[in-house]
Amino acid sequence: MRFGVPVIICLSCQEQVAQLKEPFSAILVGVTKPLPVTEKRLMIRSMDHAPATTDAPQTFLQCLGYFLTPQVCKQAQKATPRRRAWRWQTQPLLFVLLTMTWCAGDSLPERFETARAFYVALHQRRRRPGRTFAGFAKALGKLPVRVLRAVAAALRGRLAQVFARRFWVDGFIPLGCDGSRLACPRSRELERRLGLGQRKKRRPRPKKVAPARPPVPQGQDPAGTRAAKPRAASAPQVWVTAVMHLGLGVLWSWRLGTGNADEREHLRHLVNTLPRGTLLVADAGYVGYELLNRLQAAG
Repeated sequence: MRFGVPVIICLSCQEQVAQLKEPFSAILVGVTKPLPVTEKRLMIRSMDHAPATTDAPQTFLQCLGYFLTPQVCKQAQKATPRRRAWRWQTQPLLFVLLTMTWCAGDSLPERFETARAFYVALHQRRRRPGRTFAGFAKALGKLPVRVLRAVAAALRGRLAQVFARRFWVDGFIPLGCDGSRLACPRSRELERRLGLGQRKKRRPRPKKVAPARPPVPQGQDPAGTRAAKPRAASAPQVWVTAVMHLGLGVLWSWRLGTGNADEREHLRHLVNTLPRGTLLVADAGYVGYELLNRLQAAG
């Protein structure tokens, strides 16, 4: 500034460019307003170099956090009864349990080691859970079933939020239900809990009239008079009745039972998990007054 008159100086070459004749306040107001062409060019450059952002999760950890929101954990904690400070708290117990479904291993202890190491690596500042699979199984056995049901209900609500655009079809929620029988390994515990399955009996065929035969020598059994061998029991079986969203192909709810369970009874227990506005699709086996009355009462 020379003799009270503002002067523009080039910062790169430190030379005087021009001498201003207007007051400094007016020039300051003009400079603070960017030129429209310059602003447009800067926006184009910033958009070109900016990374593409998306709300969809990209990694396994992001997927877990996308569905296992703090609200889901809060409902699980609310359903957990007050107890003493155990080595296995509710949050690490459920986290390791869910992570074991994606772990590879020939046995449950191997999957447990991988899932526990994954949890410890993510939560290094928190108290570490137990180290043995026996302690994990014991803690899981003491966990009330209502906690798992609370987590399942919270996850179903989260699924309805994530897939809200495809959840409804023409004013209905299309859900399909069906049951299937699965064979299980022949272990003593499964045989004790599930029992041995029975093979399907073949329908008796009409007997054909056989022609007359010569007498059978003494000491030999005639044909057809031998004692029938008892049918060997099949492997233990479990009956699975599942409900899934027909448009998304996502499992919604399920119920397990022994091999001789009634799938209609399973569906009566699963009615509480069906949201309002459900269009239930099932085969002709799901009939009966009690089942239809239960569905009608649920709305």
